[in-house]
Amino acid sequence: MSIIEHEIKSEEELTGLSENTTYITRSTLITGDLEIDGDIEMLGKVEGKIKCTGKLIVGGRVEGNIDTGDLYASEAHIEGEIISKGIVKIGEGSVVVGNIAASSAMISGAVKGDIDVNGDIEIGPTAVIVGNIKSKSVQISSGAVIDGMCKQVYADVNVDQYFSSGIQNLDETY
Repeated sequence: MSIIEHEIKSEEELTGLSENTTYITRSTLITGDLEIDGDIEMLGKVEGKIKCTGKLIVGGRVEGNIDTGDLYASEAHIEGEIISKGIVKIGEGSVVVGNIAASSAMISGAVKGDIDVNGDIEIGPTAVIVGNIKSKSVQISSGAVIDGMCKQVYADVNVDQYFSSGIQNLDETY
């Protein structure tokens, strides 16, 4: 490989997006459903469902359900259910009104809806969550607000084994 070939990097290496990326600019309004085989970077507004096989980067507004590989929301407003085969990252300044299902998640924005993550979820100090959280593990930073229940239903620990013989009275002698 020559030096010139080595220095030229693919678009995916530079931006994290593939060559097969659809760009929706800030001034664009799409009314209707979108189905893209690849990645989407969206700064405009979509009124309809979005189905994307790759990464979906939202910096605009979505009014409809999302089905994607990975979701990255920054300064976004999303009203609808989010289903992700990979990670969901809701950045500070983003608002989601709807349930989220994903393999893993990092939440630093506001979410009003239930969150179901098969893996790990990290909740940042600026997060505000109104809804229940189901996950394998959860990390909650100081300052985060959660109005709901957290359950580690996907954890590999059987909590019943610790309480199967009942709780012993502390005054009992052995």
